[in-house]
Amino acid sequence: YNKARRAPRTTKGSAYMTRKLAILVMVLVLAATSAFLYYYSRGDGNDASSGFGLSFGGRRTFDERKSLAVTGVDLIDVSSITAQVTVNYGDVEEITAHFWGEASLVSGFPVPALSVEVIGRTAKIEVEPRNILGFRMGFSNLKLDVVLPYSYSSDLKVESVSGGIVLGDFTGGSVDIDDVSGRLELGDMDLSGSLSVNLISGSIDAGRVTAADSLSAKTVSGAIEFEEIWSEAYMKLGTVSGSVKVAVGQDRGFRVSASSVSGGVTCDVPVRIESSTSKRLVGTAGDGGSSLDIETVSGSI
Repeated sequence: YNKARRAPRTTKGSAYMTRKLAILVMVLVLAATSAFLYYYSRGDGNDASSGFGLSFGGRRTFDERKSLAVTGVDLIDVSSITAQVTVNYGDVEEITAHFWGEASLVSGFPVPALSVEVIGRTAKIEVEPRNILGFRMGFSNLKLDVVLPYSYSSDLKVESVSGGIVLGDFTGGSVDIDDVSGRLELGDMDLSGSLSVNLISGSIDAGRVTAADSLSAKTVSGAIEFEEIWSEAYMKLGTVSGSVKVAVGQDRGFRVSASSVSGGVTCDVPVRIESSTSKRLVGTAGDGGSSLDIETVSGSI
């Protein structure tokens, strides 16, 4: 008689990881496409060249300073493509921006420039042409330093494509950060609103962060570390490839759900355990008033 050939078994873990890896590939493709379309759609269309022949000119030095009045501003929107963005408080009366560094540009393409303006109640600070089809450079160590008056305590938004972001200590409303490729450093933050961080390729290194509303930090490729974290609503941390390390105050009450596909989960906080394995932990600390959700595919928690 003929024996039926059995199909190989697939464990839940391997199937879960396969789905996660498939999601990772789709996210990377969608992120690259979205970044391309987003910045291209906001371009000014002033291409200096339509060809693909590249010839690099000499290094060019940039040093621009501009300022904006902070009166009546509810949102500061900072954006860059390749320049590293740094935002800090300082002893200033206005919002100041300093765009500086060196870059080797492709001949015939637009030159990066610092632009500042107030639209409604939003102060916009951006560098480099938005139309990435009309912008090329070889070498770049460009930087955008933004200094805020200590009196500013409203919302902040920072976007970058291939430069890192450094945000110092901040007390304000909500903070929204998006970066396609680059490391994110956050200082201590006390927010009356929410924190939303979305990275594609880059780690997240944060100090003590408290948000009255939701707190979310996600990256596809990179580690996540918070010196201390808290939100009365919910906290969600996630990465596909990277470890997660976070501390929570001992007097805080929250429900925790932490899971990793290929890494271990350890917890030093006293938790009433509902379910626990080497790769997953579900439980409650204190009164369970808030929630902490942590996920990674490849990395420990």
